[in-house]
Amino acid sequence: MDYNNSNTVSDNNRDIETLTTEFKMYSLERKLPLDGDPSKYWRENAKIYPRLSNSAKKFLTTLPTSAFSERVFSLSEEMISPKRSSLCPETAEMLVFLNKNSIAYPF
Repeated sequence: MDYNNSNTVSDNNRDIETLTTEFKMYSLERKLPLDGDPSKYWRENAKIYPRLSNSAKKFLTTLPTSAFSERVFSLSEEMISPKRSSLCPETAEMLVFLNKNSIAYPF
């Protein structure tokens, strides 16, 4: 038996158990009001829910750059040629969405 692989599996199981426990505790808490500040909540509760807090920080933060949006606009220009000028906005938006996400989630 590979000792390092055994530790990795054990560590992964422990991480899953810890995350599950945090999530169960969090789900029993009173919900944040609609006008509440989620960033402040996760800062204040980072010691109680360290793993959930890290995930929340990742998903609640906004990138301080316009590079991504500029790439999307550039891609839109490439995809929507004069031959496709009659596309409705929703179809054009879906084409760009599918193109950008097909890299991250190949089918």
